[in-house]
Amino acid sequence: MEKYFHFDRNKSIEELEGQEWDEPNFDSNVVGRCYRLRGKPICEFTNEDLRIMIGQKIALDMLVPLSLEIISDNILAEGDYYPGDILEVLLKIDSLFWKGNPIYKKDLESLLLKNIEDLSKKLKEFQNNNR
Repeated sequence: MEKYFHFDRNKSIEELEGQEWDEPNFDSNVVGRCYRLRGKPICEFTNEDLRIMIGQKIALDMLVPLSLEIISDNILAEGDYYPGDILEVLLKIDSLFWKGNPIYKKDLESLLLKNIEDLSKKLKEFQNNNR
């Protein structure tokens, strides 16, 4: 999935966007974390970092490709909450993003179909072995 990366993953969102946010002016764990994550190199993002930022709709053009790469290895990859929480935030992204990024949309659909097919085969095997 390296085909997605048209930017330097060693840079932060702030560096890539060329703008710094003002310090948050109210006390919120999520806002504070998003503010800090904007300064972290993207290559150092954890699954939970991705889940939070995508859930807040921040830098989707940079973070969705990384998330697709992660769920291509494990569709149920997780942040800190539960298996599949990265997939869930991807599925909740507004349709306008997907319309503007048809390659990402197609790849997400392909990943979902592949996993449905794999699970369907496993279900049939299980049923056949346990009659």
